[in-house]
Amino acid sequence: MIQKTLLFIFTGLLIACSGNSQVQNKPQAKTTEHRTFQLPEVPTMLQSVEERLNYVVEHYWDNFDFQDTVYIHLPEVTEQAIANYVDLLGRTTPDIASSALQNTLKSALKEPKMLKYLNSQLRRYMTDPNSPIRNEELYEPAAQFLSTATSIDETIRIKATRDLKLIKLNRRASIANNFSYRLPDGKVQALHQVASPMTLLLFFDPDCHTCSEVIEELKASPILNQANLQIVAIYPEGDADIWRNILPKLPQNWINGHDYTLSVLNHELYNLNAMPTLYLLDADKRVLIKDGTVREIEYYLQEN
Repeated sequence: MIQKTLLFIFTGLLIACSGNSQVQNKPQAKTTEHRTFQLPEVPTMLQSVEERLNYVVEHYWDNFDFQDTVYIHLPEVTEQAIANYVDLLGRTTPDIASSALQNTLKSALKEPKMLKYLNSQLRRYMTDPNSPIRNEELYEPAAQFLSTATSIDETIRIKATRDLKLIKLNRRASIANNFSYRLPDGKVQALHQVASPMTLLLFFDPDCHTCSEVIEELKASPILNQANLQIVAIYPEGDADIWRNILPKLPQNWINGHDYTLSVLNHELYNLNAMPTLYLLDADKRVLIKDGTVREIEYYLQEN
């Protein structure tokens, strides 16, 4: 249900501009507590989609009682509201999204249990690789706020500090961290030595089923195979025998390397919390796509 209604509020904003001044959320199923989530009523003087969107984002939680912990146990109400909120944040400007998100967390400070729940859901929708609306940079203002808040659970603050570090790591438009790896012939090469208009950097685990599926996708993709790019497949773990055993299954025109010094993991040069991990880099090794999917990378190549 969550994924199917992510665009409902935004669609409501568009309809509202053509005559209906009140934005309504999708009707929620009644609960035993009869609790619902109510959107703010948009002033009739705001006519453009942008104005209405910004107003809703900034006043989204005006009618919500953050001290009522019963809402934590009503995902059909609260989680749905959070999912819609994240979707709307991604549609407004970064400044408005940042201010609104931090103000929301400030409101949740009144009740530690609600703050913990709200943050866990925001974090899941914004940073989890499986989230349909993942956008880790959208979560950055939340991580900044929580990493410096003094009146919250220490575990939340510690996790937010680490999240902030990972969000800033190899972010889009930055130069990707350099590291060395061993090639099948025993030679050692550095990532920044790869001479190619674009580089597709793949971190994988041979024992990971999803990694195997992604490798097959990359091998079969006509878009990737016709693009002027070099695929660099890196096994970041320490077992050289496992790496050698997988080499026959990898294309010879890829650069297949083993991070034999474990520099990527030991120095946290890349966020490898989930495997596989894909980065698209330009000729200067500047990040074009961070931790993307094959489909996202194909789309970028088609459009650029």
